Parts: sequence; C-alpha cells; structure tokens
Amino acid sequence: MYSDQTKKYKYIIPAILSVHLILLGIFAAYRIIDADEGFYLNASRMIADGMAPYADFFYTQFAGLPLVFSSVASGGWDSFYTMCAFAVLAGFLSAGFLTLIVYKVTGDLRIAAIALFMYAFSGMSLAWHSTFKVIPFTGFFSLATFYFWLLFRDSQRLLYLIISGLFLSLLISFRSLFMVLLPAYVLSVYYLSQEHRRRNFWIMILSMIPLSLPNALVIANSFEKFYYGNVIFQMTRDINRSLGDIVMNRLVTLYRVLIDPHLLIIFTLAVVSVIFLFRKKKIVRLKDLFIKAEGMAVLNLALIAIVFTIPHPMARRYVDNYLMFAIIVGAFSIQFLSEWFKEKVKPATVKIMIGGATALYVVSLVPYFAIFLFGMRGHDQIFRITNVREVTDHMLAVASETDTVFSGWAGYTFITGQTPLRYTEIVGYDLGIPLSHEEYLKCNLCDGIYLKDQVAQKIPNLVVLQNSEQPYYADLMAENYDRTYKSDVAAVYKRK
Repeated sequence: MYSDQTKKYKYIIPAILSVHLILLGIFAAYRIIDADEGFYLNASRMIADGMAPYADFFYTQFAGLPLVFSSVASGGWDSFYTMCAFAVLAGFLSAGFLTLIVYKVTGDLRIAAIALFMYAFSGMSLAWHSTFKVIPFTGFFSLATFYFWLLFRDSQRLLYLIISGLFLSLLISFRSLFMVLLPAYVLSVYYLSQEHRRRNFWIMILSMIPLSLPNALVIANSFEKFYYGNVIFQMTRDINRSLGDIVMNRLVTLYRVLIDPHLLIIFTLAVVSVIFLFRKKKIVRLKDLFIKAEGMAVLNLALIAIVFTIPHPMARRYVDNYLMFAIIVGAFSIQFLSEWFKEKVKPATVKIMIGGATALYVVSLVPYFAIFLFGMRGHDQIFRITNVREVTDHMLAVASETDTVFSGWAGYTFITGQTPLRYTEIVGYDLGIPLSHEEYLKCNLCDGIYLKDQVAQKIPNLVVLQNSEQPYYADLMAENYDRTYKSDVAAVYKRK
C-alpha cells in the first residue's frame, strides 16, 4: 500500500512521462536534422533497395539499425518522420524502463519520480532521443536488458533470462561497442545460477542467436569491409591522431560535459552514490558487482563509459550512451542524501536547495531549445528542415527521381529518393583516412581521385554542395555543370 505521502507520485510520474513524450515529439518535428541522420537513413534505404551493408556500401557500425528499419526506409519526408517516430517511441520506452528500474531497486516512488524527472528534462535525452540514430534505440535496449536481468535475478525465471538475452543481442547488433557488456551479463548469470549454471549459461547464449544472426551473416559476407568500417574508420577518421590530440580531445569533451548543469548534477550524484555504496558496504566484493542490483548498475555505467572513450574523436553526445545508468546509480544517493540533510540541514533550507536545483535544471534546457530547435549556431542552418526542404524541392524540380546525384550529405538523396553516386551512398567526401585509392573503392568509399574523375566524366546528373563550397575540382564543375540553385547553405549544379 502506498502512504499518503507517496500516493501523489502515482500521478506525478504519468504526468512527467506525458510531458516528456510531448517534448520528444516537438524535437522530432522541428529539430534541426542531425548530420549523421542522413548516414543512417540512407543506409536503411540502401538495404531496402537490395544492397547489403559492408559488401555493397560503407557502414561504420554493426548493421542492426538499417536491417531493422529498411522496411520503412522508402525515402521522402513521410519516411523520414516515420523513422523519427520510432526513435521517439524508443526514447519514451526508455523513460518508462528507467522509472521501473529505479522503483524496483529503491522501492521508493519519490526517488523513481526524481530519476524520471532528471531523464525527462535532460537536454541530452530530448536532443538525441528524437533523432533517427543508434542512440535512442541502444538506450532502450540497454535499459530493457538490465530490467529483465533484475526480474531474473529476483525470480530465477528462465523467461526473464531469455528476454534479457534477446534485448542484449539487439543492443550489440545496433552498436558493436556494447559487446563490452556481454561478459558482465554472462558472469552475472553464472554467479546467480547456483544450481543450473551450465543450463542457464546456454539458455542465455542461445537466446541471443536469433536476433544476432542477420547481423552476423552480413559481416561474414564481407568481413574485410566490415573491419575497415568498424575499426579503421573509428580510429583514424580524424586527421589529428597524435597522442596529444587524443588526450586533448578527451579533456575538451570532459570540460563540455561538466559545464552543462544537467550533466554536472547527474554525474555528481552518480559519484556520490558510488562513494556511499562502498562506504555503507553495499558493494564489498568484486562478486557484488555481478549479483547485486546496485553493483550491476555501477558496472554497466563504468563499462559503457570506458568503452566510449575509445573512438576518436570522442564526441560529447557519446555521454548519452551511459547517461541513463548514471541517473540510475545517482538515484541511490538521493536516499542517502535525504537522510543526511534531515540530520544536518534545516527543512526550510533543504526546500530552498531543492527548488533552486530544480529551477536550474529546467532553465538549463534553454540552450538545447536554442541550438536544436532554432539552429542558433551558424553551421546548423544547413540542417534546418526548411532549408533542407528548399534544397530537395529544387533537386526534384531540375532532375527526376531516377537520376544519379553526387551529394556530400546523404540526407538529400534520402529525401528526394534519387540515386546516390556509387561509393557516395553514405559518405560523399574524401574522409582523409590512410587508405590508397584502390583501398577506398574496395571499401565502397569515395576519395578525391574518384570524385574528380566522376565530375570530369559528367557521371552524376546533379552535384549538391553544402555551404556553396568551392571544391578542388571547381574548374571541372564550371566546365561540365551549370549552377541552378545557390543559397547560404547549399548549391546545386546540373550536368550540361
């Protein structure tokens, strides 16, 4: 039974979830399109057109996302918004699972509501869980994996173990870095299964096979190209690759994380929680990380955070991959801090502190609205929906849907449904990674030599350049193409 004190949270939690869903919908409808969305959208479309990841086009992660969503990746604005709607659904389900997890572990609706509030009104969750990228889906899968692991831990029911394994396989199939969690969950099942260790081990492994199989088959079909996309590209895509550059990139990213009030509050609570968990003997042995809910939450947070420091350059948005576990871990400290404040601080002072922190948290959403909805940064104008629509409308006005287009950004050809120039299906520019011309083409990538040759031979009917850039093949463009459109964000050229 709920006490009168906590009954109100039965209504507060659905209210927060509803507001979160509305905000996700607003971001999905009006947010500037993320540059990487063109990458994922067109990858899904290429599969829908009968092409295979790695073997037929370049792709930089495990292929779960485009394989799953190829059925709705027909191209055009309707398809774009449909795929964004799936991202919103994944983000919303993540909010639900996070609430269930915190309540199950703490047994306190108030703490569950606070954790949900931190997630629902985090700029990171709104900005990145409303876009068709890997992030919203892996967030949902990671929480679902953990939740059903919790149910298995408490009941030893095999159904929960199987469901947890299914979600873990989806998580890894969408992004390879999450393989770091596989040993943790396998060891956990081993420790928790006192009487049926071998049986439960094989049940978990077998449960992961069905949803992993499609991804495994496309990798096996072209392992070398998969290796270049998932390893070489991730480690060499930045031309600044010295040890000093790598260290400085991580320090700058850390600084950008800590100046965000949302992230500072969340990670401060997480650090305080870890300290409390060890000081109060909640985690004593290494085994506790695998068998206790608090330990497994800390382990998920630590492993995901560590593995996402590997890709170079490291981006601030990578934090979102483990932000939800930081909130879950941070929730443990809320209980500890409440007790401490009751002893040390006057109730009136506590209310002022909580009110101030809440106000700061909500006000800190303003920069996210300014950047992602209004595109306040100059370079974001390229991806404002109105600007993308203007460019794509012109592309369809001067060329048919069957024409071949060379575009530096894959999103344009996804919206128009036109055929991307071969080797530019996903990335339409020279990446600068240390490969020869032949190796570029072997990996289904374009380089400067290839692009210049295609323009010289007038292979693409249209060439679309962002920011009206003057490429190194400008003379060939002037000779072989007429400019039919120019704005502050793009220029379109039609073959003479």
